[in-house]
Amino acid sequence: MSLKMRGIFRFATIWIGLFLGALSSGESSDLVQTLSSSGVKASPSPESSKVSLKDAKLILRDFHLKQVAQLKALDQGNQTELKDFRISQDTKFKDWKVREQEARHRFFDEHRLGSERRVYIQNYVQRRDGLLKELISNKNKKAQELDVKLNQFKDEQTKKFQEVKMLLERGVRPDASF
Repeated sequence: MSLKMRGIFRFATIWIGLFLGALSSGESSDLVQTLSSSGVKASPSPESSKVSLKDAKLILRDFHLKQVAQLKALDQGNQTELKDFRISQDTKFKDWKVREQEARHRFFDEHRLGSERRVYIQNYVQRRDGLLKELISNKNKKAQELDVKLNQFKDEQTKKFQEVKMLLERGVRPDASF
C-alpha cells in the first residue's frame, strides 16, 4: 500500500471517529451548522424513518468504503497513465537514439578528420541533453497534473463526507446522489 493511500485511510478513519463521537455524545458542531447552510440535499423522508444511530454508523461506514474504493481506482488509474506515459517517452528516446546512430555513422563515413568528428559529437551531446531535459520536464508536468487531479478528488470527497456526516447527525438519510 502506498504512503498516499495510508494517509487517505488515516484521514478517513479520523473523520469517522469524529463523527461517531459526535453522534454518541449528541453534540452538534460548528461544521454541521456551516454545512447545513450550504444547501445539502437530503432525501425526503417522513419523520417515522429517521436514521437511528446504528443505521447512521452503517451508512457512514458504507459511504466511507465506497469513497476509499473510488480513491483507490483513481490512484490506480493515475499510476497506469503515468506508467504508459513513461513507456511512450522511453520508446521516443530509443527511436531518437537509433536515428542519431545512423546519422552519426553516415557522418563519420563522410568525414574522416578528428576535429569534424569532435564538433559533431559535441553537438550530439547537446541535442541528447536537450531531449532528456524535455522528457524529464514533460514527465514531471504529467505527474503534477495527475497529482492535482487526485487532490481535487480528495477535496470533493472530503466535502461530500462532511455533508453526509451532517445529514446523519440531523437524523436524515442522504439521497442516492452521494
